[in-house]
This record gives sequence, structure tokens and C-alpha cells, in this order.
Amino acid sequence: MKLELALSIASGQSGKIASRIALKSCLNHFQKKNLNDAILANPLDYKLELSFSLTHHNKVGACLMAKIPNVELGIDLEQASRKVDQKVIQRISHQDDEYGDLTPLQIWCAKEACFKAIYPNNKLYLKDIILNDPVAYSTKSSKKFHYYFLENHDHLISISLPRDSYFKVQFL
Repeated sequence: MKLELALSIASGQSGKIASRIALKSCLNHFQKKNLNDAILANPLDYKLELSFSLTHHNKVGACLMAKIPNVELGIDLEQASRKVDQKVIQRISHQDDEYGDLTPLQIWCAKEACFKAIYPNNKLYLKDIILNDPVAYSTKSSKKFHYYFLENHDHLISISLPRDSYFKVQFL
């Protein structure tokens, strides 16, 4: 499946507001400019004929959007300096996880992004998501995902996309 994706990162008064600014940027990119602010406040209440995932941390937010509906995709954004305790990793780990060289923050971020991609259709916990770098899957679903990382000095972003997809990302 070929995906045309838009990724927007924004800052605002709060992370939630920033994620809505990023959502609006992605909607504008895909020519959905005639939408009112009610859609931005509660985007899941509307049929947008697009797929998207939102994330935020402190005053930064991001949106990952696909031009077609019903694509299971996920995004997570974390502050790069965040320390994830090994006890947390143990609590969210599955016996079949194979992390390779992933850091604790990358493990957390990848599981969060995969969770967001899988969760709307399957009720699960982070422990139910199995990472076999760079493939992820759930004990509750037969679908597999690839996860990817984008990093800068301030933030780590993980995106999760269906394994059978290839994609082009437009950074906004």
C-alpha cells in the first residue's frame, strides 16, 4: 500500500493546542481548508476521509496524517532528555520482545506509536505490543507494523505504519 503522509510539528500554549495546530497544518496540506474549529477540538467526532494520529508533550504537538482513510498509523513524541526507568521497561515488556540496540526511551516511544496504530481496533496494553526491531506486532492482532524514529536535540518521534506500506512523507 502506497501512503502519502504529512507530518507537522508545532508549539503552542499547551501540548494539546500544539497538536491541533499541527492537525490543521496537515488538513490544509491535504486541501481540507473549509473545516471549522469544532473539528479541531474533537477531530475523532468527524468523518474526515483521512487517517491521522496526534501526540503532544509539554508545549509541543505533532500530527501524522495519511491522505486515505482507515490506515492504522501512530505517532509518539517525547522529550529527548526524558529518562525511562528500567522498571518501566520491565513492566511494558513482553517475553518475545527483541530490542536490539534500542534505548529505553526508543522502546517506550515505539510501543506508544504502535499502540496508537493498533488500539482503535483492538483493546490492549503496551505489554501486548511486541517489538522485534524494526517490526512490531500485537498479541491481539495479526497485523504487523514498522516503526521509525526521527530525532533532534530536543525530541524523539516514533511513527508506526503498516508493514506492507511504502510511503512518502511531506514535512510541514
